[in-house]
Amino acid sequence: MRNNLRSRLVGAALLALMFSLSGCGQKGPLYLPEEPQQQPQPTDEPEQPATEPA
Repeated sequence: MRNNLRSRLVGAALLALMFSLSGCGQKGPLYLPEEPQQQPQPTDEPEQPATEPA
């Protein structure tokens, strides 16, 4: 009787281990996602020319 219970516990533990190792299913190396590049915000002021016209 004890042997039957022990084999069931070992089987359940192995099954839980298999499911936990499968994870989310993402394959390949882990990586950190790149931060999105921020685009410059438009301003209400018109651009000033670099040099003054003579």
